[in-house]
Amino acid sequence: MSVWLEVTPLDTLFFRGNEPMEAGQLGPVSLFPPPVSVIQGAIRTAVLVERGVSFADYRQEKSVSHEILDLIGVCGGQAPFAITAILLQKGGRYYAPAPASWFIDEPEKPLSGEGFRGKQVIVAGAMPASAGRLSLVASSDSLPLVVTRHHAVSLAGAWVAVELFASGSVTFADGDIYSGSELYAVERRTGIKLDGLRKVEQGHLYSASHIRLHDDVTLLIGVDRDPGLAHTGILQLGGEQRRARYEQVTAPATVRDTGASARYVALAPVEASPENLSSVVTAYQPVMSAGWDLLKGFHKPTTTWYPAGSVFSEKIAPSCLPLTQNVRGHVVCSQYR
Repeated sequence: MSVWLEVTPLDTLFFRGNEPMEAGQLGPVSLFPPPVSVIQGAIRTAVLVERGVSFADYRQEKSVSHEILDLIGVCGGQAPFAITAILLQKGGRYYAPAPASWFIDEPEKPLSGEGFRGKQVIVAGAMPASAGRLSLVASSDSLPLVVTRHHAVSLAGAWVAVELFASGSVTFADGDIYSGSELYAVERRTGIKLDGLRKVEQGHLYSASHIRLHDDVTLLIGVDRDPGLAHTGILQLGGEQRRARYEQVTAPATVRDTGASARYVALAPVEASPENLSSVVTAYQPVMSAGWDLLKGFHKPTTTWYPAGSVFSEKIAPSCLPLTQNVRGHVVCSQYR
């Protein structure tokens, strides 16, 4: 049974990558949406807290029931549940990062969702094999191609209503698309460095970017099976021990798998690997992230992620949803032959 959590942060959220935070330097921009491992870790931690299991006992598998281990997995192992979506909810509609294969034909990019009204989406097509004589080399078997009169304006940074993914063609109407700044603010925070004894180190100030959701916006997280959470509770989400209130809600009707498709969009970051590289159609710039290994008491190895909104030719992760748009980019490929 899948579970959906509506999450309301109690303050800002901070999801950092693996960039070093050097004293006196501008810190990294918060990753958003965060890697699914961050959400899995928050859920596993919440289950332990709600069940009254100490972290020390969990590390040693001491006095921990088989039921709990079946729900969240053993310490240091992979979570037995998957994250199927990390969305934003506003006005009763659910939004995901725009697919990387979506463009509009405009002289410049609109600054707000209102500016996209009436704009038609152009979907990147595949360059035919005969274009190989152009001596183009890429990791993908077929290069995406967009042909426009003005400019192929990427929708990177925009969030679109999830139900549009199942539409044969898309022309934006009111409320269909928002810029990131219309859903959340990025706040620059300055903090201090603490030593191993939790004492302040003189002369060490750090700066980092935090995410603050607007008052009418919440997170929606999909989980493919019941991880054992209470109906309502608190998640410690991301860095700096930021907390958020969660409540289990009904699965959104607009997030539905329409069956086999030629393309899939990721509703959450997907871990990159040599095995899935050939499945990439169009992807946003990969990001790197680490994390904290509770078993070892040290940082996890760095991993690379395709951001949410990246598009694949296969359903390579549980968070991939079919895209059914008509592809327009290939219709003039004949001029390249």
